[in-house]
Amino acid sequence: MARAEALRPESEEQQLRVIALYRGLKDFRRAAAVLEALSRRRPGDEALLRSRAELYRASGDDGRLLAVLESLTAKRPQDAPAWLERAEVAGRLGRRADALRSLAQADRRPPETDEQRRRLIELNRTLKEFRRAFELNEPLVTSSPQDAGAWLTRAELSSALGDRRTALDSLARAEALHPENENHEDEQRRRIALGYQDLKEYGRALEIFARLTRQYPAAAAFRSDQALCAHLKGDDRAALDDLRAAIRLEPKFLPAYLTLGSIYEAGSRFQDAVR
Repeated sequence: MARAEALRPESEEQQLRVIALYRGLKDFRRAAAVLEALSRRRPGDEALLRSRAELYRASGDDGRLLAVLESLTAKRPQDAPAWLERAEVAGRLGRRADALRSLAQADRRPPETDEQRRRLIELNRTLKEFRRAFELNEPLVTSSPQDAGAWLTRAELSSALGDRRTALDSLARAEALHPENENHEDEQRRRIALGYQDLKEYGRALEIFARLTRQYPAAAAFRSDQALCAHLKGDDRAALDDLRAAIRLEPKFLPAYLTLGSIYEAGSRFQDAVR
């Protein structure tokens, strides 16, 4: 590759092959250098802009990806997916104002797929636009009433909006739809428990955590979750037992140490907290 590039391939076809080979070797820096040189010869070429976006997306270079998306949305202001990705990238870079402006542009056009709708929901939630996220989620629970994830999202958004009644009702719907024996849905079960915990329904949360720890006795994360919930309920003895068990299972599990230290500090056991 180095020898071929040193000979400075002249044709666009050869340059594109060089870019593709560098990408295949995951040498994104060299691929970008060749692609940017080609782009300077054809500024504004939409196909090259999309190739650059694909490359920066693959390499995780959000700064350059955002610049390319700005050019793409300027050329195609009706391209809702490009606006949505621009909003997501701006959000990851902490550019909230740009993310909100881009999100508003993406939101002006109805989502074409459920996947696009879910991305809009998550981005609105990340930007703390909970009311709009809730509105976008409502068609999902209407069109797919058996979708536990949609009900769970509805519960979390209702809780963020301070609507306790809707949050509890939605959590109950999600829990009823959640098959206990499906391993791939364990994270949903955890989210349901955390939802109840956020609403101070500690008893209901602990019931779910207890089932998870029984099903996965070697999982330090579930044991640590259960401990925090027990602490919030006021049962520090059970919390400490669970945290010590979590640390025995996974000696480098940081969340367990943080919760343990917080409980010790709250009980004025400062030396234990520091340790």
